[in-house]
Amino acid sequence: MNIGLRSVKFEPLPSEDQQNEGAAAAKSTGSGAGLLQKARSALKRAKPKADPAALFADALPDLKAMSARWEAINAESERKRDLSAYIARAEEAQKRFDADSTPENHERLYLASAVLQAAERQGQFEQRAVYRGDLQQRWLKEFPKARDTVRRALQARLAMAESDLEPDRIKARQRELAEQGDFDAVGAVRKERQCVVEFWKSQLQRIEEPIPVYDAVLDADRLLDVIRVLLEGAEFTKGKFIDSAGELFTLDKVLPVEDPDSKTTESTHYLSSVSGKKSWIGTEQEFQKVFRPA
Repeated sequence: MNIGLRSVKFEPLPSEDQQNEGAAAAKSTGSGAGLLQKARSALKRAKPKADPAALFADALPDLKAMSARWEAINAESERKRDLSAYIARAEEAQKRFDADSTPENHERLYLASAVLQAAERQGQFEQRAVYRGDLQQRWLKEFPKARDTVRRALQARLAMAESDLEPDRIKARQRELAEQGDFDAVGAVRKERQCVVEFWKSQLQRIEEPIPVYDAVLDADRLLDVIRVLLEGAEFTKGKFIDSAGELFTLDKVLPVEDPDSKTTESTHYLSSVSGKKSWIGTEQEFQKVFRPA
């Protein structure tokens, strides 16, 4: 009786050197986790860099709100400490009583004097609140993220200043000055722009500098000073627009529609980015869809 046996082929085990080579190859190709990390890194590199001018424009409403609120808090405090109207009414009542000491005038004088005394007590209380720093503490309490907002705005201004140091921008400015005949200023372009960079760095360091013994008055006054500096340099955002990608643009020109029937297809709006790297042309309808005021 013949029993058919299947032939079995035995492969030799890989040597130690071959095993090491295989491990190295697997490591070089990367495991699933390694491939995922590479994909994330590639995505991060492909992500467009945010436009600092647009980031600053986005922070402006918060900066303006914080500045306006401080002015309102301060104005309210000054009103409570101002006794001029009460003093004037008391003096007027005194004159009336001196001229005609009737019970009615005596009553007016008494009431005016009593109201003045109450206003003086309120003014003294408010003055003590000012000395204690209550106004600054109130402002900080209403804006707990003030430092984060100011930091974000300063980082944007610093990034804008650093971008102005790019060789192409410096050459363009030098060329512009040379065409105007201002040759003395040509050589100072880089130095002036570097000074601007250092200025914004100093403002950023100023709000980050720790206070050894925390003082709300010092902290709030420091933030408010920097906010004022930021708002003074915010004029460049007026009349600008931010596109859907978050970049700041200038509206260069708007052409009239020549053919009413082609209003939805005729390009009328011409814009250029503040960075000088992009331009945009489109219809009014497309403009309204893509851009928003800064």
